[in-house]
Amino acid sequence: MKHDSPPVFLTVPADPAWVPVVQSVAETVARIFRLDRTKGLRLAMGMEEVLLYLSQVVPGTPIKIEVGPDATAVRAVFSLDAEALDLSAMNITASPSLADADGQNLPMLLASRLSDGFSLTRSGRQILLTLFQEHVYPAVSPVETAPAPARPPLRVERAREASLIADACARALGRFPGDRLPSWFSTPARGVDLILAGRMHLLLLRDGGDAVCGLLCWQAISGKSIVFSGPWLLSGDDAGAALLLEEMINSLARGAAVSLVSDPEATPGNVDFAGHGFELLATLPGRAVGQDAPADIPVWFRHLREDDGLNVWAHPDFAPFLEETYRRLFLIRTVQPVVETGVTLTEPSVFAAALNKERRQATITPLLNGADNRDNIAAHLNGLSQEGYERIRFRIDLAEPWQAALGGELVRQGCRPILVLPHAGRADVVVFQYV
Repeated sequence: MKHDSPPVFLTVPADPAWVPVVQSVAETVARIFRLDRTKGLRLAMGMEEVLLYLSQVVPGTPIKIEVGPDATAVRAVFSLDAEALDLSAMNITASPSLADADGQNLPMLLASRLSDGFSLTRSGRQILLTLFQEHVYPAVSPVETAPAPARPPLRVERAREASLIADACARALGRFPGDRLPSWFSTPARGVDLILAGRMHLLLLRDGGDAVCGLLCWQAISGKSIVFSGPWLLSGDDAGAALLLEEMINSLARGAAVSLVSDPEATPGNVDFAGHGFELLATLPGRAVGQDAPADIPVWFRHLREDDGLNVWAHPDFAPFLEETYRRLFLIRTVQPVVETGVTLTEPSVFAAALNKERRQATITPLLNGADNRDNIAAHLNGLSQEGYERIRFRIDLAEPWQAALGGELVRQGCRPILVLPHAGRADVVVFQYV
């Protein structure tokens, strides 16, 4: 797939008569961008459902649609102006309701379930809804090899060659527990697409005999924050960890990022990060897949350049946690308390849910503020707990006062803040976990 291929644009009225046009465009674009046939059909069906719903609630409104590649997926973006729109059926906890006897909300429930993910933003009257359909990638099997000392001299190089990356991932899967590695290691072609699209960077450590003996990858999660995973060392010693970390930091020194954080889901436990200039950001409660014993996960942090400071919003129920973290990490922040505005909201809230059934973990991101925030939080906590998810986490962007206010509600409903990710959103992001 060409990662720089332009998207396709069309504008149609919110009218069911235009559904065949949208379906045809979706199926054609899916073929051009080599989406799996089943995935292509799901993309077309999801787009059809969105247009059918909009035809009911905002008939005749012009809908701008963009369909194009998105690194490892094909995306369909719907843009429209609307005063109010009920998109609550996209919540993972939504189900066909007796109150919705005419089935008006059913299309959006189907569109969200047919998609591999979605995003939603509102700015004034403008609404942007994006559906994602991921490519299907082949999985590699773990390759177990006896660790051997690396042969000098060691060198670090940027990796783009698919076969070399696949081999390194297979060997990493054979050496480390799969649930501690980045998820793309089991489908290396997905990592290659991320690299070719400029979304991820990968370093390989090679020894004097050209053998790959380590790897490290990183991605930008905002304009000022980088998350990295590694070094994953495949040799019998820790030689090369410093080379990989130094090369990453030198590469990032030329960019605009301010903070560097280890991946909370994939950080190796056998690297002395403190010895390489990192500070402990937090220790997250965890548990290895298939085991009952706790396996806490350290998260490491390092400044890449001077942090000029931020204004962040906070609810009094979690402000002390923020202040302690900022004081410990010498982060300059002005913490502003959220205030009750008294504004009556008319739309229901929408939260996105990223589910990892193997790790029994759900990560919730609020997308749309609503009158039912309290009930929606409770529905997610209850519903996901009943489905067996042991770690239910919420990500709150402190640039948004309404999200900071949600933090207070999360505390009242049994969640506690466990991690601050500097600059990870429009401002810092706080992660809450249900306990």
